[in-house]
Amino acid sequence: MPAQAPIKVLSIDGGGIRGIIPAVVLAAIEQRMGQPACEIFDLIAGTSTGGIIALGVTVPAEEQQRPRWSAEQLAGMYESEGPKIFHRSLMRTIETVDGLLVEKYAASGLEAALERYMGDAQLSQALTDVLIPSYDVHAHEPFFFKSFTPRARPTADSGAHAASGSPQAAASPPAPSPPDFPMTVVARATSAAPTYFEPEDVHSPAESDAGQASDYVLVDGGTFANNPAMCAYAEATRNNPGTDVLIVSLGTGRLTESISFEQAKHWGLIQWAHPLLGVIMDGSSAAIDYQLDELLGADQGHFRFQTLLDGVSDSLDDASPANIAGLRKRGEELVVTDADRLDEVCRLLGSA
Repeated sequence: MPAQAPIKVLSIDGGGIRGIIPAVVLAAIEQRMGQPACEIFDLIAGTSTGGIIALGVTVPAEEQQRPRWSAEQLAGMYESEGPKIFHRSLMRTIETVDGLLVEKYAASGLEAALERYMGDAQLSQALTDVLIPSYDVHAHEPFFFKSFTPRARPTADSGAHAASGSPQAAASPPAPSPPDFPMTVVARATSAAPTYFEPEDVHSPAESDAGQASDYVLVDGGTFANNPAMCAYAEATRNNPGTDVLIVSLGTGRLTESISFEQAKHWGLIQWAHPLLGVIMDGSSAAIDYQLDELLGADQGHFRFQTLLDGVSDSLDDASPANIAGLRKRGEELVVTDADRLDEVCRLLGSA
């Protein structure tokens, strides 16, 4: 019997305007493979700006089963839409005290861009399986948007039967189909970075214990899964037990600006407000990178493409033309310096 092909997973980090870096790398993969990402990968996971890319490469063209956008076109989205998304007037800067009193940016620029790129497509229409993390601050728990129905988990009875050596575990009930949402809502929710954009209030079709629908109040998935590769790995192994997994993980750049002890030793809430988000996102991404290297093997089952943010701003919202050009250049340089690794992962993707 031939070996079963591995489940091919693409994971894309969050990072605001820095999303142009993974978009450029993904464009190189699409170019090498001669296929769109939705045909290469079985599951695409993305957080925040990575979620926008994940949805962008899987949103169908109208009345056609092909993607509306290539990864290269999405890289261009950052150049054309970034300055509109991260735009604020002098008056808003003064009124928000640079984001200390309320969110730095109105959501109108982001929402207009999402509408232009995703239209009225529903998550269930994604051209391959998509997983998008967000965080529900109302329920205080992670929330995962899924374009697919997950495999049912074994029940307590089935687990007991399996543990006792029964030849066949008891049947578990089918997993409920996840609720469907517009892609624009999904993208808006996963990219609602605290202090940058207000949360997304998403209507829940399910009723609470009190018999009333309880909305989800969702913020950026980067608060707990800026690198969603481990979430994607868990989903892939749940839905395909016993099957190998090949993960291609794309980062949005590692921070390089140090925070010295002398700087931070007397910081309070105001000083930590913006640096803390970057520390959390960068640290969690690196931790997932380490864990998957140990589980799957670096450049074996897990390929991570990441760059240092040398010579560019590490801010999530620096959408100046010079910084966007610098970020694209960092992505293009990564494609050149990691050409052999890209060739190898494309070989594996093509042979799977």
